[in-house]
Amino acid sequence: MKRNVLSVLLLALALVLVFTSVSFAEAPSTADFFGERFGEDWRTAARSGVTDTSRPSQQVGDLIYTMGDVIITGITGKNENGLILSDDKCAYVLATMSIAPAEDMNIRLVPNAGYAQTDLWSKDDMDSLPFSEIPANTTSVQEIAASTDAKVLNVWASINGLLDRSGKTLPGSTGIIHWLQSDGSVLISLEFMLDEPIALQETYDLSIHIANWETTPDGKTLWEGHPKADWVFTIAPSKAE
Repeated sequence: MKRNVLSVLLLALALVLVFTSVSFAEAPSTADFFGERFGEDWRTAARSGVTDTSRPSQQVGDLIYTMGDVIITGITGKNENGLILSDDKCAYVLATMSIAPAEDMNIRLVPNAGYAQTDLWSKDDMDSLPFSEIPANTTSVQEIAASTDAKVLNVWASINGLLDRSGKTLPGSTGIIHWLQSDGSVLISLEFMLDEPIALQETYDLSIHIANWETTPDGKTLWEGHPKADWVFTIAPSKAE
């Protein structure tokens, strides 16, 4: 998969669901995640920033949304030599998030990227995803859900932005990729680029929109009253040792 970095396009990959009962994996190291998928310059940029490792969680409906590391960086652009960094500014937020059903919930997840629950996933979709093991046989969400009498939920998460001291969202652009994992959870990479970099701070208030909605076996989307929230939490990033 090719990624146009800084254009903050909405991208997504569909992967394979495994329908056994498992423990869901936590989000990986954000710096390593971006480095492995998008290049060493992203790993270097992430490690040059400051990192919050508190990994808070929020339940919305029947799902648990858990943050990975949140990194504040000085990425301000890109040229032929790679990413452009400002050491003394907050310009670009990198983060990961894991989404999984609450305990004992019989649910199958679908990334919100236009995928139907009748879609099949092939090995070709998974070649760039070293965190996932490819099962021998692929199948559809519909078949998996039917075999286990499970509810199918589409999931969503994206950064609204950083908030200023008055609670107003600072303008910027957001980028996300949804990755369906082999354990049935969804991993999301989150990016937010401020229109105007700000001075580094000891703490930041981050707002993330999280939501999920059900799709019935006949393909009907149940929008009315679907669970959603604008989750605001405070991070206190520090330099990694």
